[in-house]
Amino acid sequence: MYYSLFPLLFILVWLYYRIRYYVGEEQVRKVTDESFTYSCFCALVPPVDDGDLIRGRLIITSKRLALFQKEAKGRAVKEVWSMDIDQVKQFTVGQVISVRKGVTFIAEEREARFVSYRASKDKEAITLALGWKKA
Repeated sequence: MYYSLFPLLFILVWLYYRIRYYVGEEQVRKVTDESFTYSCFCALVPPVDDGDLIRGRLIITSKRLALFQKEAKGRAVKEVWSMDIDQVKQFTVGQVISVRKGVTFIAEEREARFVSYRASKDKEAITLALGWKKA
């Protein structure tokens, strides 16, 4: 009897996560006119491990990287982080925090770490989106 509740609880947690945090490409297109060549759902690791992960959709346009997050109320999406591509000196994929994989964008004076299993597998796509390699 109790074991049959586990799948139901798992589904409820997944639904909560999806409703609360997930940002789709369509939602980002509604708030920005910029076209993007790469996007993935991920979580920004705050600087100095200060607080919880900032979950949202990372996009790469021809000029910048930007992270969009759901607002606290409603379905609205807002930009919460950005970095010009010109500032990015390199990026690495792999271990980002403890046991989580992702991508790290390194600039002269700062770095941005994103937790995303998909991004850790998309090194080629990210390189193309940054304009560092032609298709």
